[in-house]
Amino acid sequence: MQKEWTDNPSNLVDLFENTIVKHPNRNFLGIKNTEGIYEWITYEEAGKRVDNLRGGLAKTGIKKNDVVGVIVNNSVEWVIIAFATYGLNARFIPMYEKELEKVWKYIIKDSGIKILFVADEEIYEKVKSYLSKINTLKKIYIIRSEGENCMKSLEEIGNEYPIASVKPHFQDIAVLIYTSGTTGEPKGVLLSHENFISN
Repeated sequence: MQKEWTDNPSNLVDLFENTIVKHPNRNFLGIKNTEGIYEWITYEEAGKRVDNLRGGLAKTGIKKNDVVGVIVNNSVEWVIIAFATYGLNARFIPMYEKELEKVWKYIIKDSGIKILFVADEEIYEKVKSYLSKINTLKKIYIIRSEGENCMKSLEEIGNEYPIASVKPHFQDIAVLIYTSGTTGEPKGVLLSHENFISN
């Protein structure tokens, strides 16, 4: 989708889209291949994936204040999912692959995650039962996989059904970061778009 410049961006969506307009061909995200050499995607390439996933998430019914979560370590996909979520004015919740299963379950239930992305089949097998145990959780997509319930398939759906990004108010919540829970149950810290933009 065509991006337009926004003066004084007040949310993460405008900030990201401004960068695509200004530096479309600049390297944005890099990962090491098996030979230890970085392979990069540009801002424009990342923006296209964000557009596609945003469309796919919209088709699942995600809208303002809905919650999208991930169980994955730092990765290109983490960023793509986050910005696709912001572009629907929904809330993003990250969790790491090495967390305890009981912590995943608590966070998913406490936050009301509606769509969950997991790194691989191994994690999917551990959390798939949550679909019948947590009534807010509607669908789980696997990031590194092929097939109907993988992230790639959702991006393909979004490519067929594009939707323009929503521009959140600066006080809208962008992310919930949960504490480690070492002194009790994890607690969700609400971070607004302004919290990030001010940095």
